[in-house]
Amino acid sequence: MHMSHGDYEPAEDDFRKGLEIEPNTVSLLMDYSYLLITLKRYEEVEPFLARLNQINKRYVLAINSLLSAAKGDKEKALQHNITYIKTRLYALLDMKEEAITYLKERLGSIDIYNYSWYFRLTKDPIYDNIRDDPRFQELVKIHKRRYEENLRKYGDIDI
Repeated sequence: MHMSHGDYEPAEDDFRKGLEIEPNTVSLLMDYSYLLITLKRYEEVEPFLARLNQINKRYVLAINSLLSAAKGDKEKALQHNITYIKTRLYALLDMKEEAITYLKERLGSIDIYNYSWYFRLTKDPIYDNIRDDPRFQELVKIHKRRYEENLRKYGDIDI
């Protein structure tokens, strides 16, 4: 939860502790790699890529694509059609139209769950270059209302 709220230092501590307990947990390796990419600490991603490569090669492509996008290598970043990272790829590559279009599509597909991306949309630096777009701001409004509604219903949980 720390990372989605923009609290990167506690998030990094949580990832380290989690990986001490379960060093081969794919979701921890993926999320920690994403955090390092977000923090522009690209060289630190390599050991996690190596570990992911041993566990599940499919996820290596996703992290490599994000790493390539962060470094500005558009061709390499878009080489594989990995749907669950498209918004991040497009945003990292400053492909604003594609990022917003895909984000709207992606968020529309989760509407049935009433899940809120409010913190991710407002805190994740990956969206910095599209935050001023009115379409993005409308998504933030929708997800803020959803967050506030869920907060009233369920208390302080991240949904």
